[in-house]
Amino acid sequence: MKTKFIVIAISLFIMSSFLLTAQEMSKPYEDGFMKRFGVAIKAGTYGPGIDLHASLLPRLKTRIGFNYMSYDYKENIDFEANSPDGEYSVDGHFYDSKFKFPNANILFDFYPVKSGIFCFTVGAYIGNNKISVKGFAKDAFVWDDHIIVPVNEKFDTSLKMGDTFKPYFGIGLGRTISKSRVSFRFDLGVTYHGNYTIYYDGEHGKEIIDGLKILEEEFDLPVSSDFLKLWPTLSLSISYRIK
Repeated sequence: MKTKFIVIAISLFIMSSFLLTAQEMSKPYEDGFMKRFGVAIKAGTYGPGIDLHASLLPRLKTRIGFNYMSYDYKENIDFEANSPDGEYSVDGHFYDSKFKFPNANILFDFYPVKSGIFCFTVGAYIGNNKISVKGFAKDAFVWDDHIIVPVNEKFDTSLKMGDTFKPYFGIGLGRTISKSRVSFRFDLGVTYHGNYTIYYDGEHGKEIIDGLKILEEEFDLPVSSDFLKLWPTLSLSISYRIK
């Protein structure tokens, strides 16, 4: 009996959803500057987030939102390195590793076909993406030809992954603001991150080195550092039309 009730309830819910959608689709649909609005939840390269959508023109929509992704790793990781003069080894450990990707975004979707689902997207992600590592060592040591000098036996190293303002270009499938109340969309593009910068405790206080150059040399990458400035970016979202 309970199973039949569940099946009937689900069937009624699906039928009512189709009826409501049909009613919405049959209404006159006026689209223009600030005539249609929506909200969306999303997940992608920059983590989960939320967007607010608005219509600017029948073929042009905008999305303003925020993504946030972070992770903390508190376990100790031991390491051994050479002293600056190379006479002895220095033991130490990393005790706090984390990354944070907080990014706002403003994107513009242009639909070549007014009623189509394919669009071109331009815009930008705005935020400081950072990986940081804190560690402990009793003496100064050498890391990749750079001298790390602990302060009170502690040191702090961080990698800023790109510029604060990061231009984006991509394509999308799905309506930013659909005639139906609920819609899905998929975005795929590339974000220009710009320079990567490493900050570390050195002989002259907080020092700066080119992070992309270090990555290219350390891992013997087959591509140039300029290519690493481009990030493949994808996103999946489900949106709800408010008006």
